[in-house]
Amino acid sequence: MERRSRKKAVSLTKDKIRKYTYFLGIPLVVLVLVLVIVVVGSGNKEKDKDGDKATAGTESTAAGGDETGGSVSGDETGDELDLSQYQLKQDEIPELTALVQEYCQAKTDVDPVRLMAVFGRTDVSEPELEEERARMDKVSQMVEGYENITCYFVDGLEPASYVIYPYFEIQYKDAAMLMPSLTWSYVKRDGDGKFYMTQDVTDSEAEFIAKVSLLDSVKTLSAQVEAQAKNALEMDEVLREIYQVMGKEPMGGAVPEELVDETGTTCVDTPEGSVDETEPAGSDGAGETAVPETESGAQ
Repeated sequence: MERRSRKKAVSLTKDKIRKYTYFLGIPLVVLVLVLVIVVVGSGNKEKDKDGDKATAGTESTAAGGDETGGSVSGDETGDELDLSQYQLKQDEIPELTALVQEYCQAKTDVDPVRLMAVFGRTDVSEPELEEERARMDKVSQMVEGYENITCYFVDGLEPASYVIYPYFEIQYKDAAMLMPSLTWSYVKRDGDGKFYMTQDVTDSEAEFIAKVSLLDSVKTLSAQVEAQAKNALEMDEVLREIYQVMGKEPMGGAVPEELVDETGTTCVDTPEGSVDETEPAGSDGAGETAVPETESGAQ
């Protein structure tokens, strides 16, 4: 699929998305807000430009493809996406669920080779593996493991691609309760037919993810997990302390702006990301409970 080159706003967003996806990045709701803001913002800018281009002729489609309103090619994207054609499913494709389980197990075992393989990477240098192992080890000092793993998903933009919403419950050390967590990733098949989580997405994919994440079923799921996470925080003092240390309001307060703008991944969702950004290792991982903070406030 064609990758389009846009102005600063979108290129920065793609960098952030790369961070988000690398470790199942950020709370689902925050993700949607970020993507929608980018899509709408770039769309408005392009519309303003289109007004000028209309008087100048047909130069708009020459070099960068269709730049109007930030839409993407095909009937499946842009304002033409028919959400009624997409359904949220759960564990109906065993390979997707297995991929999420492998992700969680790699983090539990502090195995950077397996973790990289989840993202389709096998050509990782030893220094990079050691750096990743150090980050994962810090996370493992606070996280014992992941339980009740399941994989919700929606069909993706291309055949054999999927927007997945992994759900699992994080067992923090010394915490009596598990922390419900819901995140996302974009999954494709490689040349051997094996699923992998993408580290990068095209503009078209980013826009598509933002739109399908607004499905009523996805929003309902997110709200349910958020409620469960808030309840866990209310009931478990250790979990509250973890969230407070990570700079998050324990009862679902907005995600600190710096966590969204600078790291692209919230601590609670990705220990790796958070640790890498000098945030407390608590985050745990994997997507972790991105939900409590899902706060719209992030933007």
